[in-house]
Amino acid sequence: MDLLKVIRTAAFLLFILLLAVSFVYFQNFSWENLWGDLYSEPVFAAFILIGFYMVKIALFFIPIQMLFAGAGFLFKLPMAFAISYLGLCIEHAIGFLLGRYVGKDFIINSMEKYRASNWLLESARKNSSFAAFVIRLLPGPPTELTNMFFGSLDMRFPKYLVCSLLGTTPGMILSILMGKAIIKPASKDFLIPLFINLALPAVATVFYYLVKQNQKHRS
Repeated sequence: MDLLKVIRTAAFLLFILLLAVSFVYFQNFSWENLWGDLYSEPVFAAFILIGFYMVKIALFFIPIQMLFAGAGFLFKLPMAFAISYLGLCIEHAIGFLLGRYVGKDFIINSMEKYRASNWLLESARKNSSFAAFVIRLLPGPPTELTNMFFGSLDMRFPKYLVCSLLGTTPGMILSILMGKAIIKPASKDFLIPLFINLALPAVATVFYYLVKQNQKHRS
């Protein structure tokens, strides 16, 4: 647990550093103009966006969807996907490795605050690959906690990374498309991925229920 405190402190300092660099780099920096300023400097924006992925490992208040949408707004689609996957790989790797050393009891106690945790814990014991895939489709514990949780299990990281990224991809694509059309929120280019994104958890819930029913029937 002491290690987690050190990591969270380091992440907070990195967050402050990112803001300080932005203030220096952009003389007229403001929260309102943040994405607009970054849009004008794509190379710098890529470093800042990756930095936010590293920061959110310990600072849970940064929504992953915001980073996906930001990538869609700042970059062309191929680059947006590449940066998003790179950021996810970095975040998953650090969180997974951190889970090896923080302690399983502490992670489970933290996850019990979320409604989705019970089925995640149960599913992970039976089929960790399926659980790693589905948890990315359903609303539940923050990705930071789930990365650490799977790191505390015996699951191999490459297997976890592939399953997790597969589950993340549908929502990531939709959020990036929303970011691409963010300046026209009333357009179909924004509304269609928005509605699909909102419906995705419901579809995933039905999918999970059908799989569980099939497993019970076989047993």
